[in-house]
Amino acid sequence: MLGVDMLEKVVEEIKSTNKPYFKDRGLKNLGIIITDVREKEKEQTGILNLIEDIKNSKILKGKGIRLFNNHFLHNSSLQRNMAYLIDNSNAEKYSKPNLTALTNEFIKYTTEG
Repeated sequence: MLGVDMLEKVVEEIKSTNKPYFKDRGLKNLGIIITDVREKEKEQTGILNLIEDIKNSKILKGKGIRLFNNHFLHNSSLQRNMAYLIDNSNAEKYSKPNLTALTNEFIKYTTEG
């Protein structure tokens, strides 16, 4: 999994070139979030199998990297407009509850000891 090795390299580079910022606080890898997952089952062809393969990867397990249980769903509005904000007035049917679950999972991992 080239992406995992590259991610670790980037994090190490950031830490080594910015040592004063990380002197009192470490930089912790909370895990990997799968992005651009379609919300409708018929549009998820193959992605669920791929997610399972990634989750069971020896590389992730060997490096102690978790895969978030929640995924960032496909959102065409966000892809077209980087200033797009998901809120009550414009949230797609699935995006808002999904983003809430993802945020809760993120908070849980940041508060773990």
